[in-house]
Amino acid sequence: MLPWLAAAIVLGLMGRWSDQLLKTTGRLRIARSWLIAGTQLIAALAVIPVALTHDLTVAVAGITVAVAASMGANAAYYAINVDIVPSRAATALGIMDFAFAVSGFLAPVVTGWVFDLRGSFDDAFLLMTALALSSVVVVLALHRPDEDRENPGL
Repeated sequence: MLPWLAAAIVLGLMGRWSDQLLKTTGRLRIARSWLIAGTQLIAALAVIPVALTHDLTVAVAGITVAVAASMGANAAYYAINVDIVPSRAATALGIMDFAFAVSGFLAPVVTGWVFDLRGSFDDAFLLMTALALSSVVVVLALHRPDEDRENPGL
């Protein structure tokens, strides 16, 4: 329960912080992209100790921080659709939710496959770290919501 309770709290806080950043800076890249990249970086770093220890306290703490940080980005994920394409926000949200559902289906399958292949959950946690880090790189390299808002036809 602890990871999901922390996630619920962090989600609300990140939503408020993202809106405040947008209000003070006027820049979606800061308020949305940097928040997404930052939370995903925290999530990735929090998972590493989980893969490297068998201590229950460390594992629960790492998973709690990772889930809370990862879910905290959802406020920005959802808001960015409304920010960029308000006339098609429902379509954009539907596509995003579809991708979330597919990943929610694939994650346990891939985790089981990695466990069967390697005999340990450690590699599955390290894969999770790599995927979270890749999202940081992709968001920082490619996510330009201020430009997309100015040119919604692109």
